[in-house]
Amino acid sequence: MPASYALLTLQEAQEYLGNPADTAVLDALIDDITLALEAWAQTFFVQRQTSEDYERPAGAELWLRRSPVVSVTSITDPAGNSVAATDYAVIKPRGLLRRPGGWPVPVDANGHEAVWTVTYTAGRWADTAAVPANVRLGAKLFVAERYLKRQPGVVREVVQGVGDVSYAGLVTRQYPEIPPEVAQLLAPYRSRGL
Repeated sequence: MPASYALLTLQEAQEYLGNPADTAVLDALIDDITLALEAWAQTFFVQRQTSEDYERPAGAELWLRRSPVVSVTSITDPAGNSVAATDYAVIKPRGLLRRPGGWPVPVDANGHEAVWTVTYTAGRWADTAAVPANVRLGAKLFVAERYLKRQPGVVREVVQGVGDVSYAGLVTRQYPEIPPEVAQLLAPYRSRGL
């Protein structure tokens, strides 16, 4: 994933974790948690262009997979037919394209029914710097959890004057489950359109 789409910078992650030196691991974790959080939220946080294929909708509405929509670049079929931007309305916050009277049948070069390819830009913020503090904190918490759980961890703890405790094994969440505290921070940004 290009750094321009990440929810936080490498420097932010390093500072949050006390400046660990293994930058390659942190870079990979930042990319992983950004993708996991975007999948969970059903949105792009940092704006980017995407193309998706859709069968002809039965009615007037075509729901895009990502919202909010910033702009629609094109809607084309394999035969080169396109739907003019003046023929549909874009309900940007919901990721919805509405075409009164329904959508034409997309076809391939042989005239067989095919799919529409919709190319559009979606996302909540223009760049990583514009991502709000609560989303950045959620990303930091998730990176920290994944970073700390990549190591074996504590198996025995001795506290002077208190006691000695041994752990049979570590209880970990299955990746990419979103930690509850992270989900709470990012819940306001989760798409409800799908």
